[in-house]
This record gives sequence, C-alpha cells and structure tokens, in this order.
Amino acid sequence: MSREGMTSGFGDHGEKRMKKRDRRYCSEYEEVEGAADIKEACFQTHKMEEEMSSGGTSGIIDKRPKDGRAAFAKHLMTRSVFKLAKEYVDSRGFLPKNFSTDIYLQNESRNRYTDVLCNDKTRVVLTNGNYVHANWVPIPNSMQRFICAQ
Repeated sequence: MSREGMTSGFGDHGEKRMKKRDRRYCSEYEEVEGAADIKEACFQTHKMEEEMSSGGTSGIIDKRPKDGRAAFAKHLMTRSVFKLAKEYVDSRGFLPKNFSTDIYLQNESRNRYTDVLCNDKTRVVLTNGNYVHANWVPIPNSMQRFICAQ
C-alpha cells in the first residue's frame, strides 16, 4: 500500500491531508475547562471567601494544581462518537508555538504517516544516532513519562 492511501484512522470520509500552510498555531498548551468546571470553580471560590470573611477557616489555601482527569472523562462520556471524531479532526490543525519538526523532515522516508509529526524538542534520541519517530509524553501531575511511537 502506498503512503498516499493512508489516513488518520477515522476512515476515508473525504478527509484532506493537512498541509503545512493550513496549520494554525496556538500560543501555548492551554487547559480548557467546560462550563460545569468553571461554575464549580466560581462556587468554590465564593464559598471560600465567605468562610474566610466569617472566620470559618484558618486561611490556608491549597495551591496544588487541579487534577482535570475526572472532568475530562465526564466530558468524553457526554459526547457522541461522531462529535469526538469531529473534535479530533478539527483539532489536528493546531500546533504549539515554536513547534519544530526539522529532524522529522530530514527523515521523511522513514516516517510511516506524513500527517503525524514528530516534535524535535520531545523526540526520543537513540544512542546509536539512528532516527525513530517517537516522542516522550509527560503524565499530568506526575514525574513519569511514556513514549508514543509511530
């Protein structure tokens, strides 16, 4: 099978290949919360302000980052498969600012899929100097990382 016939895994539904000029860059990775999460955060803030003004708490605030996995799972469960697939296709055009793919482009013949990019900053570098299309991916709120490879 030639490379031209390969798709992203959602079947061939008239999806066009992403061209470099069609990609949009976002300023940085951002955590997007749903409306329910925003309402909950506002409620918690208001409740904390009331308690602090009435002397109900010691004034100690937990500054640990919020773990968004439960909210993300709830968000996924409310979406249909069609909406999730559309969200995936729509998000493919966004890349972080300063996303570099120089090594990926130098090794185009070794990449299985042309629409799956390998980030130079997080790529796995082999000790013998060979190229592998793989990136280190951090686990949120953890020191651990895993490898995603093509």
